[in-house]
Amino acid sequence: MLMESWLDEHGQEVRARIPEWSARWVESALEETTAELSAAVLVLFVLAAGTAALAVLGDMFLPFYLTAAAFIGHALPHVGQALILKRYVPALATSLGLILPYGVILYQHLISTGTVNPAELAVFQLVGLVMIVPLIAGSRALGRLLYRGLEDLTAS
Repeated sequence: MLMESWLDEHGQEVRARIPEWSARWVESALEETTAELSAAVLVLFVLAAGTAALAVLGDMFLPFYLTAAAFIGHALPHVGQALILKRYVPALATSLGLILPYGVILYQHLISTGTVNPAELAVFQLVGLVMIVPLIAGSRALGRLLYRGLEDLTAS
């Protein structure tokens, strides 16, 4: 699904229904292209893969736990958007079909193996939820830079 075509069809409705406190944030997201958003997702993927590599290869688990918690927690706003708008939104299928099930499986594994206890997991998830805003803002900024850099390279 391309963001532009979805926004052409639903953009006015989104603008009319979003809560006032989120208007500026949402408006800036509505102005991004699918390619820019894809570049932002790439930045988040590199972060997630990097912290997973640190956990596996470097025995440094805290960055992985926090990044995983932010990644899993980030699915919740997409579900919330769908509930507020009362319609499908981009990333809803990925959130419900991939990210949240991954979170359930990961958290069950971490608890069942004794890697973390539920209280630690709750703290990681709370910190991860707080990390979402700067992570998303940073990944969107880096994604725009990456996309524009690639655009400049292909134009030359």
